[in-house]
Amino acid sequence: MPEIKQLVMSSIEGLQYDNVSIVMIAADEMPTVANSAPAWVDIFNIRIAPESTPRFWAIFSGVVALAVVNLLIAVAAILRWRTAVSQVRQGAAAA
Repeated sequence: MPEIKQLVMSSIEGLQYDNVSIVMIAADEMPTVANSAPAWVDIFNIRIAPESTPRFWAIFSGVVALAVVNLLIAVAAILRWRTAVSQVRQGAAAA
């Protein structure tokens, strides 16, 4: 118990070692609860609380939708660029 007294004394400025008293009191035993851990849901090896599953699917679906839209925009831009380049080449060849 001297370690506890020393810790308390050094934590409070001006406190003397002899003025620190320690009283030991028996604590009640903590009740044990069987299966107190929450149930988890594994989605793509990500552990999620069951109440968060709908939010996960909404966010995941939004990210996938944005990725698909970005892919479609990129393909459309590439196709438009290729047609513009071919038209320039055809115009240069005709001249």
